[in-house]
Amino acid sequence: MSEPTFSGKQSAISVNFRRTVTVGGLKVRVELEPGCWVTGSRLGLIASHRIAGSARLVSRRLFEKATPADIDAMLPRLRVVKCRFKGCKAPNLVGDGRPRGSEKGYCARHRLKDIVAAAAQVQAKLDEAKARSDDAAYRRGFRYRATVWVHRDTGDDMYSILWFVKKPTAELLRKVAKQSGSRLPNDFQIERLRPVAHRKRNRR
Repeated sequence: MSEPTFSGKQSAISVNFRRTVTVGGLKVRVELEPGCWVTGSRLGLIASHRIAGSARLVSRRLFEKATPADIDAMLPRLRVVKCRFKGCKAPNLVGDGRPRGSEKGYCARHRLKDIVAAAAQVQAKLDEAKARSDDAAYRRGFRYRATVWVHRDTGDDMYSILWFVKKPTAELLRKVAKQSGSRLPNDFQIERLRPVAHRKRNRR
């Protein structure tokens, strides 16, 4: 990465700063926190280890006014602690910045398990809401659900849920996508609705 330019004095710290330090017997890689060199941002460091994970260090000094001495003063604040998951003794790297994705103080392995479990709970709620919507549509006489994704050049992708009594044609769904401004009119999915009792039997 090329060095940024500032209106005042050039920063004494390179945006390509990297250093390897020993923390708790582990060789830890330290580099600048992404974007901390943007004018008006504070100096920040990211430390990482393949097993102990990553940690942040933050400073009150603006990056353009910081010096290598500021980095030297930050590094001793890195430390290695044990994972807080019961029974786990894996090392966990910590700093003084709020650990992103590691609020519980878990090691990388248990942090990932925690994320997967949380995602499963969210997915279960989404599946339940979808089932309720499908059941309501089925009771009203609909037998097919179509999901039409809308991809525009600007903004996030969106989707529309449509219910049909008879199976919709691909031509109809492409027309819906084009009318919604999608540049990829073939991105849709058709699913047949099933009565509640049928789905319960399939789960046994």
